Amino acid sequence: MRGVADAIPDPDPDLAKTFVTNWLTLNKAHYYGTYVYMDPMNYPQLRKPGRYRIRAEYSSRGVPSVPGWNGGWLKQEDIDKLPFKAWKGTANSNFISVQVSAPTKKTIEK
Repeated sequence: MRGVADAIPDPDPDLAKTFVTNWLTLNKAHYYGTYVYMDPMNYPQLRKPGRYRIRAEYSSRGVPSVPGWNGGWLKQEDIDKLPFKAWKGTANSNFISVQVSAPTKKTIEK
């Protein structure tokens, strides 16, 4: 059995522990990605054959010192000591094109 509970942030958190348990850092020339399966059940517009353009939107709040928004109660003076400036904002990926074809007779028979 599993449970869920709220927690009160530690008023004097350990910066290193909070950082490594709540954020992902990326080395130069590395990326963090995923696959997105676009099933027509969830994306009904893809039920119609045609060419579609798709892009992703990435966003980050950075590492604010607002309690609860950074996984702990990090103080601004601790955030300022980090060896990098956290990215904050929104960015869009390039578009990709996909072609959705009508079902073939073989697909329909399955």
